[in-house]
Amino acid sequence: MSKIIACIDGSPLVGSVCDHSAWLAHRLALPITLLHVLERSLYPISPDTSGAIGLGSREHLLEALARLDEQRARLARADGEALLAGALQRLHERGVATAPTTLQRHDYLADTL
Repeated sequence: MSKIIACIDGSPLVGSVCDHSAWLAHRLALPITLLHVLERSLYPISPDTSGAIGLGSREHLLEALARLDEQRARLARADGEALLAGALQRLHERGVATAPTTLQRHDYLADTL
């Protein structure tokens, strides 16, 4: 084992994951990588509207929905970055000397790992 991968999300358990990762890092003298994954199914990168060709206002509605999906994905990414920053702060407070690596991916957790 060459590093500790701490997978975090927006749940109340993030603090516990950070605390246990810090404890393991001290015990095993390993670096920590914080991983936050935006599930592809929840935050699509670009919606596929190729099969939804409509007339006039329907196209306008599809474009508006695509813009909303993009904005939602941007906000989720920003929220994830704030979550990673908070986790870094908590690890620092727990005495983790080596600066943890942070990763944010837009994929499925199993595929990312």
